[in-house]
Amino acid sequence: MLSNADVASQLSVETGNVRIFRHRSLKRIHKEFAGRCAAKDISISCSEDFLTEIWKEQRLSCIKRSTLGAFLLEDLSPEWFDFVDFHLATIGCHFCCANYKDLCQEQQTSDQREYLRQRIMASTVGFLSKP
Repeated sequence: MLSNADVASQLSVETGNVRIFRHRSLKRIHKEFAGRCAAKDISISCSEDFLTEIWKEQRLSCIKRSTLGAFLLEDLSPEWFDFVDFHLATIGCHFCCANYKDLCQEQQTSDQREYLRQRIMASTVGFLSKP
């Protein structure tokens, strides 16, 4: 697990902001889990493995598909671009990586369609201009 300082340096933000975000997120997770388990009277353990599993399960820092599309087109602010890159490359979120891979394949398919359309138009332009 990365330290607050490591995350802050990767995202070019202040360490305090990372600490606050992590604290609020963990508090939210704890509250959610406590609500689910209150009826079962289960003691809540805040081990790293437990928190990691909840974080992955709830996808608390996952990126919207539209933001991944903007990342693919390199149409994000530098801060967002760095965060998405960090989320995909460093954290390696399986859900977001799968979405990103799907978007890449869609773009390739779209590029192939455009290339084919241009070839068809180029080969038939002579026939279309004849009276």
